[in-house]
Amino acid sequence: MEISVIIPIYNGERWLKECLDSVFNQTFKGEYEVICSIDPSTDKTKEIISEYQKTHSNLIMVDGPGKGAAANRMNGIKSSKGKYLCFLDADDLYLKDTLETLFNEIEKGYDIVNGSFYNQKGDKRSKNIFTKNREMNSLQAVKAMLLDSYWRSFNQSKIFKRELFFGDIVYPKYHGVIFEDTVMVFSMLMNINKVKNISKPVYIYRDNENSLTKSVNKDRFASHLFCYAMMRHLCDKKGKKYVKAFRNYYLRTWASLVFDASLCKKPLNKSIHQIFKEYRKEIKALKGKKSLQIEGFKWESYFKNVLD
Repeated sequence: MEISVIIPIYNGERWLKECLDSVFNQTFKGEYEVICSIDPSTDKTKEIISEYQKTHSNLIMVDGPGKGAAANRMNGIKSSKGKYLCFLDADDLYLKDTLETLFNEIEKGYDIVNGSFYNQKGDKRSKNIFTKNREMNSLQAVKAMLLDSYWRSFNQSKIFKRELFFGDIVYPKYHGVIFEDTVMVFSMLMNINKVKNISKPVYIYRDNENSLTKSVNKDRFASHLFCYAMMRHLCDKKGKKYVKAFRNYYLRTWASLVFDASLCKKPLNKSIHQIFKEYRKEIKALKGKKSLQIEGFKWESYFKNVLD
């Protein structure tokens, strides 16, 4: 089995048929399976998949644990058999040559291959302007991810060697966490030999205001800050060059947090300044020269939940 495509789903009936059509109408000639891991849903998600199973023997449906997208995705990973793993969200789409493109690249000896993407809003589709063809080692890839331009954090535009998911990775498992794929991919980059970024689009991201990452909720700022704290912690463990990279790209991190704070103003009923003031101790520690402390900081419970 060359590839396993894993689709975590919760109440996905609205776009599911388009999603499945895109993954079954591939130019890829190798053997691949499609695993739909379904958290308990109240719509017709299961009925749709059962119907597709009548004509697609490589479509597998498994019951998710009901603990959110992160745990559901890991549930699909454990059920997979592919040499390589890809991910697709139920409201997004693959291009016809996505699997062929990614497979041909990773077969050249890379641990991860990342492609570009389109952003679709309604009937309008726009191409990501930050693209680059580049081979990178671990440190170079970490810098690229901290820059957050051509190497983005989400896993849907990537293909991974299977063994990466059963090695030394950090993967948030608790319900409702956002940016969990950021932590996962970042931890993988600490232990790879080389990765490849390609400028060719391989994914169509549907701009869906109902998605978890898009949600404007009171936890968004704290979740992203704690995610960055975990990334800093991993850099501390890896060594001085990685810590230097994190600190050099801190301005990009700070800009992301400002954006998150702007989204949280209304649900928290606080200004951006007030939100930053509340987390002053954590923000100062995040950019400091000393190794990140965990105990006594607001991210202590996050670290415990993630690392346990």
